[in-house]
Parts: sequence; structure tokens; C-alpha cells
Amino acid sequence: MKAFLFNFNNSARLAMLLLRNQQKGVETMCFISEKKMKIL
Repeated sequence: MKAFLFNFNNSARLAMLLLRNQQKGVETMCFISEKKMKIL
């Protein structure tokens, strides 16, 4: 049971990191497309 909880905590942490990275990626994409629109 302890091992399960430990794995669960690690998975939750990984999921949070992935979500954060995804958000940053989306923000970067939006920023880049905004710049492209301005150039056009």
C-alpha cells in the first residue's frame, strides 16, 4: 500500500510538471503566432 501511494504521488507530480510544460508550450505558440500576425 505504501508503494502504491508513493507511486501515486510521483505520478501526480509528473502530471503537474507535464501540465505546466504544456501550458508554457501553448503560451509560447500563442506568442509566436501573435508575432507572425503582426508581421503579416
